[in-house]
Amino acid sequence: ETTDANNYYETTKNIASAPSFIALKEIVPEVTALIEQVNSGAISSEKFLEEIASLEGVSEEVKQNVEGKEMLTDVFDLEKVGEPQKVNGKYRVTLEIPGLTANTTGLGLLHLTSAGVWEYIPVVEGSIDLTKKTASFDFDSFSPVLLVADEGTFDTTATTSDKTSTTSDKKTDSTSKSPKTSQSSDWMVWAVMAALLAGAGVVVLRKKAN
Repeated sequence: ETTDANNYYETTKNIASAPSFIALKEIVPEVTALIEQVNSGAISSEKFLEEIASLEGVSEEVKQNVEGKEMLTDVFDLEKVGEPQKVNGKYRVTLEIPGLTANTTGLGLLHLTSAGVWEYIPVVEGSIDLTKKTASFDFDSFSPVLLVADEGTFDTTATTSDKTSTTSDKKTDSTSKSPKTSQSSDWMVWAVMAALLAGAGVVVLRKKAN
């Protein structure tokens, strides 16, 4: 449990119903169409990343951090509930990633901002915990995201049964896990809500009722 039950983060795998995604359909319909296609398996994850890199106006940082990467999740929604405490002016969210190994490199998030612009969010330096299989990321705002890492550096044999005991009963399936990628059918990355305890310097998970 968090110190404040009204302030936390949550993920949603059914992105089509997420308010942020619905709003983005009006701003960047071509991008949301691509997201729907990759999440449904209509296009491959490789094709999806290629399309992102070729979009007009996409930053060089995003292009560089898409090249040689693979999708670890489908695109899922991330949002805050209440007003969680900020770290260095940003919201810090910790995700549980069962396939994370000592060989994983290039771990990061692609984030589609509310303005319809893709940005790359690197993992917080020093936040990777191979024992807990977690990593943290800093956000200015919340909307659709997907995890990526360098090709071939992720444990693709990890499955939902590999999630740790601290999160196995924390949330319902409707919000606790990010979807499988169309590229892989035997593993899944779990994204869980996290809150930073004031002054404690540790992250804890909050149970969300059905």
